[in-house]
Amino acid sequence: MTATWAQGAPIDSRQTAVSFEPAAEVGGVSGTGWARVAVAVHGVGPTPSPVVMRLDVAGYPPILIDFRHRAFESKLPIGGYPSAPESVLVHQARLAQGDAAVFGLPGSDLDKLLWRIGFTCFGDQPAPWLLVGERYRLQRWPNFVDLAHHMDHIRMSAALANGFHTADELAKAAGTDRSAAQRLINAFTLMRVVEASMTAAVPVTAAASADAPRSLFRRLREKLGM
Repeated sequence: MTATWAQGAPIDSRQTAVSFEPAAEVGGVSGTGWARVAVAVHGVGPTPSPVVMRLDVAGYPPILIDFRHRAFESKLPIGGYPSAPESVLVHQARLAQGDAAVFGLPGSDLDKLLWRIGFTCFGDQPAPWLLVGERYRLQRWPNFVDLAHHMDHIRMSAALANGFHTADELAKAAGTDRSAAQRLINAFTLMRVVEASMTAAVPVTAAASADAPRSLFRRLREKLGM
């Protein structure tokens, strides 16, 4: 459904005016909890997109997403929501051109929400939108200052900035386990900070590539004063 309201309308009335409808399954893929959210968000496509979404988390305040601004609003810090909620209902609506945001801008950076969801919701398994044989390379560095992270995430990001990798190749290049590499790729593809390729060449051997991300990591630490 399409929503239209005056630019000066109060925030609460803007939200009430939106005709949210249950999000459809994408490509026949369904899920529960945060996995349902991840599939619905990925189905929206690249941002900005004229779509708003409301996540009704059982027992917790709803979360609103505005894909035009890559922003979200929640009444609780993201860490206050459960990692495995009892249920999450996903509703969305398309907006008319010129419609105001459904919450006060700038809101919170959408990457912060998608990092939390994408890193945990599929466990150690590949996200359903990933294809066997794909390799991934970093296109945009996420703002790790706003994300809950540890040094392995920085090392893996440096490796992805250095070339295309599968989860197995990334784990070897960054000196970590496959589980961590797969979770990072799940999150990064949901955040759309990586590009995928079915034709990218196999990266250099693990022994040779291991030094590259660590060298990048050292330079990043020096730049950040770490």
